[in-house]
Amino acid sequence: MAIRHLSPAPSSPHVRTHGAIFRFWSPLAAQWFMMASESPFLAAVIARMVEPIYNLAAYGVAYALAILVESPVIMLMSASTALVEDAASYRRLRAFAMMLNAGATAMLLVMLIPAVYDGLMTTILGLPTEISTIVYGALWILLPWPAAIGYRRFLHGVLIRSGQTRLVAYGTGIRLVSMFGTAIGLFLCGSIPGAWVGAAALSVGVCVEAIAARVMVAPALRDLLQGGTSRRSAAPAPPRVRGFGWVGRI
Repeated sequence: MAIRHLSPAPSSPHVRTHGAIFRFWSPLAAQWFMMASESPFLAAVIARMVEPIYNLAAYGVAYALAILVESPVIMLMSASTALVEDAASYRRLRAFAMMLNAGATAMLLVMLIPAVYDGLMTTILGLPTEISTIVYGALWILLPWPAAIGYRRFLHGVLIRSGQTRLVAYGTGIRLVSMFGTAIGLFLCGSIPGAWVGAAALSVGVCVEAIAARVMVAPALRDLLQGGTSRRSAAPAPPRVRGFGWVGRI
């Protein structure tokens, strides 16, 4: 077993106080709290619609599969936080992110091919027809989810690297408002399956958040693309990791 050692962390010209660290961290913590509130809210909405047992079950399966499909893009935020230093590195990682987003979307489309879907639902998961039919519609509604998640996480990494963690939290707040509004609006329609309402609320929320992230990151990107570097000094500097990613080899 060979282990590659971390390079020593560069010395920072500024000593970070506990207050500075808390101000940097707290918007990111608030972001995760807001995202964690989505599922209980949507479950409460679905529980008040027609056939709540089937639809809660279908929503749970659709959400789990959406998380599985988006798993390749989850760490784009960490990657862009660590690697976007200038215009060249931004463009290179953006191209990589777009390929990952396209691949995740293609994975979901393959899953939605009827023969593949039937085998997954019936043979592997063993779902009854009443639930698998609802899941199928919910997954189609969630089709924009993986690419929107990947794009906004890539941009959030740029914001974090430039020290603008508050904007990350503001974007998630916009997502939450959009999601709540979509869920309540569709709930009032009354005739839509609850799992589809939950899926639509999630898709609208992440798409709106991705657009908001693109708008909010524009000043930092303008500086970056005009030949500057990301304002790394605004955030606590992590150690440089040779090769970025897994540092062990077994």
